[in-house]
Amino acid sequence: MPIEPALKRAHVFVDGQNLFHAVKSAFGHTYPNYDIPRLAEAVCRRMGWQLEGITFYTGVPSEADNPFWHAFWSAKLAALGSRGVRTEARELRYQNRVIRMADGGEVAVQAGLEKGIDVKMALDVVRMAREGACDVLLLFSQDQDMAEAAAEVRRISVERDRWLKVASAYPVGPDYPNRRGVNGTDWIRIEREMYDACIDPANYSPPPVRVVPAPALSEEYSVRRAAQRDLGVLVRLRRAMFAEIWDGGLDAEALAARDGAFFLPLLERGGAAAWLALDAGGQAVACAAVHVLQGSPKPWALDGRVAYVSSMFTAPAHRRRGLARRLLAECTAFARERGVACVSLHGAPAGRALYESAGFAATNEMRLLLPGEGG
Repeated sequence: MPIEPALKRAHVFVDGQNLFHAVKSAFGHTYPNYDIPRLAEAVCRRMGWQLEGITFYTGVPSEADNPFWHAFWSAKLAALGSRGVRTEARELRYQNRVIRMADGGEVAVQAGLEKGIDVKMALDVVRMAREGACDVLLLFSQDQDMAEAAAEVRRISVERDRWLKVASAYPVGPDYPNRRGVNGTDWIRIEREMYDACIDPANYSPPPVRVVPAPALSEEYSVRRAAQRDLGVLVRLRRAMFAEIWDGGLDAEALAARDGAFFLPLLERGGAAAWLALDAGGQAVACAAVHVLQGSPKPWALDGRVAYVSSMFTAPAHRRRGLARRLLAECTAFARERGVACVSLHGAPAGRALYESAGFAATNEMRLLLPGEGG
């Protein structure tokens, strides 16, 4: 029978998303406001354990998918790291999930999926048990997938004749139906009083975006953001644009196919945006698009990101009406909302005066076309 140590060293493993959703259901908090070091210390103090270390795991959406939560988690993870917490982050992947409504209808929503977080957490639990780095492995999680890791720790305890304990801590509230910890572990309930004493007062939200009023349009036109269903309209306007500015031969069908393959996934995930200007009859007569490119760090863009504006085109009969200026303002606002420091475009001579009036400056960019490549 393993001898129980008088001083029990604990390492805390936190599934950040699992804990947040449990706290949201149990206590009604609408964002991850937990102070993990304080909460871990409070639970260990209650149980008489000595806190030795913390590892925090979470999925983080990409900036293209959700700029707000990407900025929030980046800041919170940095703060945790500065306090000695080891952090493990994975990019959230989004996929459509069909939800059946009460009336029998179905609605497709995008759900973020963490890839590899639970596996990484389980591997770390087993590794630390084997290395003898702690006596108590405390999980802030109710994910039953962790039950297998707990069973492996028990086997390690028997094989090595070492006292080891696996526990799971989780919130409890009158409206939260899940009252079970991870199977095969000791369950530790976190009441609201304990949790509220461990709320992080810091604000990790990104600063509000400065709204720049868009240039006004005459009443005969309107501008709206393009949706996936507008891809055909965008392709048609881009084809007209290239027919006007490009004299090197145009394979319209090949261009349309490549346009669809390029823009559709970006529009679905938010990595790009496009706008259409409509005349009084609802016909699209102008367009513009922007997408964020990741390049190498530069003095004027240390994170290497550049918002590239493309597809600036207005049908000839509708020019000199302010449409291009309004569409350009939408593109720059898109970049500003995402914290992108540099906006770039390739301007045709006819549009240079517009771009310069909007603050764009000519650069030293050059181009080399390689025959036979990129087809």
